[in-house]
Amino acid sequence: MQWIKGDALEQVQQCLAERIPVIGGGTWLLSDGAYPPRVLDLREYSWAQGITFHDNGWLIGPDVTLSQWAQVLDHDSVILEVIRHMGSPVFRRVATVVGAIANPQPASDLYTVLRLWGAEIFFIDSREDNIQREKLLWPFYGEPRAIVGVEVPIKPNYGTLFFRKYAKGRMTRVLLNLGAKFSCPQNILTAQFVIGGLSVWPYEVSVKGPSPTIGQQIFQRLSDQQNITPFYQALIREMSESMVEQWERGRDRRRNV
Repeated sequence: MQWIKGDALEQVQQCLAERIPVIGGGTWLLSDGAYPPRVLDLREYSWAQGITFHDNGWLIGPDVTLSQWAQVLDHDSVILEVIRHMGSPVFRRVATVVGAIANPQPASDLYTVLRLWGAEIFFIDSREDNIQREKLLWPFYGEPRAIVGVEVPIKPNYGTLFFRKYAKGRMTRVLLNLGAKFSCPQNILTAQFVIGGLSVWPYEVSVKGPSPTIGQQIFQRLSDQQNITPFYQALIREMSESMVEQWERGRDRRRNV
């Protein structure tokens, strides 16, 4: 196997054009059992190595593992909560942050929260002669790309985030995850949800109204989806109502301070 160290934009573009598998934050994972003759490794790309902290948040390079990012997060960060639930400690020491969002999975924990958080990606494709930037969003349709960095704000622009996941066991495959962001402008609760595991791509929905109605509204939205079973409809309603209750408790504490 030829191991190509991608340290120049032109080199990365050429590898993408030739459909060479990319690791270290690329479009493909080497998980299909194949033994490719060539592999492009982005971990030595010089543009964004390690974790850079600035006024807007974190800039995370393709070499940063889940464990490394967890070490710099606040102890009460919902992102830290998500990372702690992602696989085993050994997995978290090997898997990269960029790799986790570059390779879509139906029940991706990290994407669920980073999508609501407002994360942006920096990437290379074969069309432009510079690094491009856009909001993190699945699905993506376009030229093959290699993600060389992700920027995550210190906190969401507005609102409070929560996360839940459902699995048969801690070490088994995730069956469902649910990220939510709550805000209450003009005393009207707005709830945004990203739900993973129900289909190939995460399902996004936004509802608003009195807090007791949020769970019922989500339930009604999901009832219109033919591929979502009554079990998952009821489970998501229970999760969403639990998160609304947690948000209300936090709001009450803030009012009493």
